[in-house]
Amino acid sequence: MNSLLPLLCVLLLLAVAPGCSPSPSPTPTPAPEATPTALEETTAPEFDKAGESSEEEESPLTSAGMAMLAGRDVALRLFHQEYTYSEILDYFQRVQSVSRRGNTGSNQNATSFEKDTRQQKKCLQFLRGIIQQKVLLQEAREKCQPPTETDRHRLSLRWAETNPGKTLDDYLARFSDTPASPLQLSRSDALLLLKYLDSRLEEVQVPPEVLEEGKKKLQGLRDYFQQEMAKKLEEFKTIAEMDGFHTDEGFCLLAKTFSEGTESVNGGVFSTPMTRQEITDCNWGQPFTLGKGQTSGLIETPTSYRYIRVLEEYPPQQAGGEETLKVAQILLSKREPEGIPTEEELLRKMQKSFQEKWVLQHIAPTLRSDAFDCPLFPLILEDWLPAEE
Repeated sequence: MNSLLPLLCVLLLLAVAPGCSPSPSPTPTPAPEATPTALEETTAPEFDKAGESSEEEESPLTSAGMAMLAGRDVALRLFHQEYTYSEILDYFQRVQSVSRRGNTGSNQNATSFEKDTRQQKKCLQFLRGIIQQKVLLQEAREKCQPPTETDRHRLSLRWAETNPGKTLDDYLARFSDTPASPLQLSRSDALLLLKYLDSRLEEVQVPPEVLEEGKKKLQGLRDYFQQEMAKKLEEFKTIAEMDGFHTDEGFCLLAKTFSEGTESVNGGVFSTPMTRQEITDCNWGQPFTLGKGQTSGLIETPTSYRYIRVLEEYPPQQAGGEETLKVAQILLSKREPEGIPTEEELLRKMQKSFQEKWVLQHIAPTLRSDAFDCPLFPLILEDWLPAEE
């Protein structure tokens, strides 16, 4: 249940007011990197003061798949609503904080943007997010009743569960009652979409057989990690049988070779002498009684394995003080498996993945119909929507 709202945030965040950085659409794949060609070096059409292109010939697509349009050209059509290139570029640049040279109100400064493939790809992702919002919002308006105070209270509680220290009101404050851009959601539409998606995505569950298979793979990763750690420990134990282990010089040489401690470059020697209590604390309460010239056996703590050798003993510097020891160590860390989630994290990740797939499958029919056209990115549906069944 708690995994729904983070996904909803992703779906809505692209519509925040200028100054708030948007998140990308959940699953779109960026257009692949291409070797620079003459197409990318082609100077974009110059814009005259009226915002119209001075060239009549249509420019080819860049490697990011973007067409060269003039300011007033239609860049997106959706549900009989048309959005111009100027509207999309202005809103994208305000939200992304993309700097433009000269007067930000003039379309003639779009030329530098149109030659920047990286920014074009960002704009592609941004536009996919906007399209996704618009399609879902249209359905929400058709199938969902306006949010009541009861709905808002329920969503506020859910929001607080997944966003500690933040409130739904804080989030909705990012939206305006009357947005300046037709691409941005109003505050009421954002709340309506939140309510609609919350109810629909709650129905999307990970199939039991898929979850079970995921758990098996997760356990396999844990077993592999434990086996590798066991091999390292067996190798670490053999250090105590190596030549020089019971001499100062030999121990320090072994520390340089085998220790994972940061002090290994110094032969495992700690930079400052330590009291016996400090060493005991490092060993999680295991008393340390060795004297000069003595080397410990294998010491295990919850975070590591180590050998410790006493190189020097220093008497107390003042009456009532404690003696200190110059010590060196050879350390093997008990590393936590990196990138291996808990079962709870796995479930949340899988739920989010299935919810994202549901969203894309849900909007696909509309985007493949006459209700949608994107002259700015003619190939925008490629590598984004699932294959047709």
